[in-house]
Amino acid sequence: MTETAKSVGEKDAAEQKGRADTKIKRVIQEAEIIEPEDNKETSEKKEIEELENTESAVDNETGSNDEPDQDGVCSDDNTNDKVDKEASEDVDSDDNNAKRQREQESTDEYSSCDDTEEIKKKLADDIFLESVREQVENCKEELQSALRKSLREEFKIIVERQVAKANRRRRWNNFFHDIVIILLVVVAVYFGYCLYDVRYFDFMQPNCEQNTTCSDGKVDDDIQTAGPVKDATWYIANYSYLFNNLQTNLSADNVMAYYLYSDDYKVGEIKPEYLLAMAYNQVMLDSSISNFMVTVTDAEMQRAFRETFGTLEYYERTDFRYGCLDFSFSKTENAFVAESVTCSTNQRRTIVENIEHIYEEGEVIYVLTNAGIYDSNEQNLYSFDNLFQPIASNIQSNDLTTYTAGMNRYQYQFKKSGDNYYFSSITKLN
Repeated sequence: MTETAKSVGEKDAAEQKGRADTKIKRVIQEAEIIEPEDNKETSEKKEIEELENTESAVDNETGSNDEPDQDGVCSDDNTNDKVDKEASEDVDSDDNNAKRQREQESTDEYSSCDDTEEIKKKLADDIFLESVREQVENCKEELQSALRKSLREEFKIIVERQVAKANRRRRWNNFFHDIVIILLVVVAVYFGYCLYDVRYFDFMQPNCEQNTTCSDGKVDDDIQTAGPVKDATWYIANYSYLFNNLQTNLSADNVMAYYLYSDDYKVGEIKPEYLLAMAYNQVMLDSSISNFMVTVTDAEMQRAFRETFGTLEYYERTDFRYGCLDFSFSKTENAFVAESVTCSTNQRRTIVENIEHIYEEGEVIYVLTNAGIYDSNEQNLYSFDNLFQPIASNIQSNDLTTYTAGMNRYQYQFKKSGDNYYFSSITKLN
């Protein structure tokens, strides 16, 4: 900004100086025009003085010629002397007058020259001051204009930067705001799904929806049939057998009894010996007992296995235990054989599992149970998570249903295929 203003000021100063020189030259020319007129007057005065000098010289010559020649023209001597004296006085007077006139003219000439020089100097000074003043004013205006322009540009740049900074900050704030909202929505959906998965919202549904007994409102115009009310009691009465057919009746004093209660299992993940023990419930009444031997043919076991699980995919001919009976597969007889023994009635611990609720969703029957371990000697109730710290002490076996809060909860799923329901999986809820 300063360099631009300086170059502009130097350019204006050069132009002003040129104009001042032009004005000075013009004044000098005018002064020279005046000066010849004074010289003209002086030359005229000189001519007059020359003429007077010439006349005086002629008079002197004439006076000298009036003297008598040798031939002797007579004249009065006194008269001649008087005339000569007067003539000389006149000549002297004329000379003095001419001298004084010349001095006066010379003085006037010098005075006129001095006045001209003073006028020139004064005019030059005035012109110079005026040009300097104009240059200062021009530089002042240029500087003010450049300064205002620079200030406007700088202010515009600062404002643009601040606006851009504010826009960036607003965009980042909006971005983080959106991220936080998305995270909150994801967390809310996740927790909602978790609550739904454990059927936390079932209490909000009407009883008919909880029991899947609500009517869809589609009634035949000609025939209206009234079906049974499918409440919890109805489901327990009609579908509790699905759960009962899975009991292995293993003694709680045996570690094998805790396998099915330790984790979540699908049918394909359960060991084959436990699947065979579950299927044995279907053929237990049809098994033959002779010579203190219990025999179940392979065909009967396959039929029971298919009725329980709907497939023979996981069927294996292996040893299994049901209650206190140890079955082994005999290839010669092509059957599962076990010695007929009487189970001991002095079991210390027993697995207690009661149906809490049964409901249906679509093509799946859900059976919810409460399970624990009851020690008849100690009269203590234990959970499967801690076999040494009782959840209730000094209780009777008929009071176990009042302590379900501390027991483990399980969910059995039975999927419908055709007209029958088949065991699908077991889930440990807590």
